Amino acid sequence: MAHTPKQDGDDNDDSCLVASREQLESFQEDVQYLWCPSNIPIYDEPPSAFDFLRNHVSVSRPCIIRNSIITPETNDDNDNVLVPLILTLDDLVERFPDTTTTTTSSSDDDDDKASSSSLQLPLLHVDVTPDGHGDCLRKVRVNATVGKDDDDDHDNPCESNVIKEEEKKVFVKPLEREMTLAAFRHHLRQGRDKQQRQQQQKKKKGVDISDRIFLEINNSLQQTTIDDDDDHHQVLEDCVLYYSRQNDCLREELSPLWNSKVWKKSSSLKSSENDYLFPRSFPWAEEAFFGGQEEEQKQTSNNAVTTGGPDAVNLWMGDERVVSSMHKDHYENLFMYSVKYSKVHWIATDLFGKDKKKCDDDDDEEEVEEFPLSKYAHPITVKVKAGELLYLPSLWFHRVTQTCETIGINYWYDMNFESPMWCYFHFLQQLQHQKQQQQNDPK
Repeated sequence: MAHTPKQDGDDNDDSCLVASREQLESFQEDVQYLWCPSNIPIYDEPPSAFDFLRNHVSVSRPCIIRNSIITPETNDDNDNVLVPLILTLDDLVERFPDTTTTTTSSSDDDDDKASSSSLQLPLLHVDVTPDGHGDCLRKVRVNATVGKDDDDDHDNPCESNVIKEEEKKVFVKPLEREMTLAAFRHHLRQGRDKQQRQQQQKKKKGVDISDRIFLEINNSLQQTTIDDDDDHHQVLEDCVLYYSRQNDCLREELSPLWNSKVWKKSSSLKSSENDYLFPRSFPWAEEAFFGGQEEEQKQTSNNAVTTGGPDAVNLWMGDERVVSSMHKDHYENLFMYSVKYSKVHWIATDLFGKDKKKCDDDDDEEEVEEFPLSKYAHPITVKVKAGELLYLPSLWFHRVTQTCETIGINYWYDMNFESPMWCYFHFLQQLQHQKQQQQNDPK
């Protein structure tokens, strides 16, 4: 690094920090070999709070933890065993069917199941997108009004302006529709089956998301594109649906699901807290995040949300067509993926927003030109199997994709802002590229 000295007679301090290509490459190697190698640790059971704090939280290093959410199940020998929690959309619909399809269970062994079925989930706020990409920048073609030259005849006001098409990037949010859980499952699967058949018939690749251009329409037209008419279901099958709410939805909007119990209890389970389908929190994680303060806070109320527990617990539902935008969270993130198939399906989570195929693609020249330092990034691909828990440290940029229909449970714990990491991160956010600074300040 070099320091530009202050010139005589110059009242402005124009000192700056400079990093050469060799220094950036050295920094990249340090990150790769000292901090975050490509193969992150995998634990067969939850680590102790001390090990989790020392090896992961304090150094902001991700890991995968197995058997962190377990539930009792009866095996072939009619014995109760503990297995990782596995949930599907079919399981959720069976627990919370629509009112019109609710039936009363006659089996004495299904009391808990019948109790859950007697409750109803509220309508889901489902995100509807053309291709599974929501909350992201999109290329949009808009009509721009351009004024004529002064020499032109302005006697006719209708001819005083020219309508010209132009493209721009805008941040687009998905359309929200309310529907039941069963309706969401129906439209999700019908849409996937229809789009798979269309792809097989066309026998050609789809257009890359970065190359697609959408048309801008006014709000009145947008409201009528998907409505409760005869074409409503047809339109939904041409879209990609997913459920993603970052507002503590599992404990608030979906509280009947959050408070539901396991269907089959094991006599070996002594704590009533283990009767819940979803754990209220993870003690080993709380102690690592907040120290010993959570024990005192838990004594204030039973099964209530405490300041030592997660700030939010969210549920995510979708399939392989949904791809999240690259983003970061100001939370310590514990994310459990739950799918149920006979074969092992891996969920690829790219912690820096690119998979290997895209990293090796020559089509990224435009992105490298816009963000020249991105070529020094250290992308890591983490594959998470059903029933495994991914610890994603706060402030890590990441993008998530799936390989099949997936349910995810997301526990968010507040990050520690009184730390060197936040200070460094906040400082780096305020730095500007030299060219950008010259554009903003021509002087």
